[in-house]
Amino acid sequence: MEVDIVEAFQAPLQDQTWVNKIVIGGLLNIVPIVNFLAIGYGLSYFAGLLKAEKGGLPEWRDWGALFVIGLKAFVVLLVYMIGVIVFGVLSRVIGGMLGGILAFVIFLAVMFLLPVALFRFVQEGYSIAPAFAFREIYELARFKMDEYMLVYAILVAISLIIAAVTRIPLLGWIVGPFAFFYLSLCFYNLLTMVFSEEEVLEDTGGIDPGANG
Repeated sequence: MEVDIVEAFQAPLQDQTWVNKIVIGGLLNIVPIVNFLAIGYGLSYFAGLLKAEKGGLPEWRDWGALFVIGLKAFVVLLVYMIGVIVFGVLSRVIGGMLGGILAFVIFLAVMFLLPVALFRFVQEGYSIAPAFAFREIYELARFKMDEYMLVYAILVAISLIIAAVTRIPLLGWIVGPFAFFYLSLCFYNLLTMVFSEEEVLEDTGGIDPGANG
């Protein structure tokens, strides 16, 4: 499928009740731990996209299942971000340009692998283990390199912009959670355009996180 950036950013807005659903997601994003619900919602939306389900954004329901999905995804995100966090701390302790450069290089590497890891996480019924099959993740990204590099560049740019916005006192704290939630939905549309043609989509999870670890 061809990557259509405009379509990806418009897709969440096609739902007739998109304002209510995005406001709920943004509000949930404000509170740590509670934001697992927003993460789980986004990934269940991603699962629906991979299954080519129509009907716009899903309803806010099955809160317990959404929380479990979000919790599992948080584990994946945390493990991937450990390197960035460690090098970020070291760059502050050591100081100088070298530490900052190393932290940024690690950040770029993580941002390259993480979206595919989340794709595999959702594809395998919200199972954590496939998100750490690094060789398979790299090969999948390499196989779809032309399309994926565009999506990767968009992700890095969005991440840097959101990081900058959230540093703005008050405005960033208010706008950031809502912008992040909406942009995550857009990004899942972009990922679907890259990976939806893969034959392995048949096992993609629904809203139920199941018993997979």
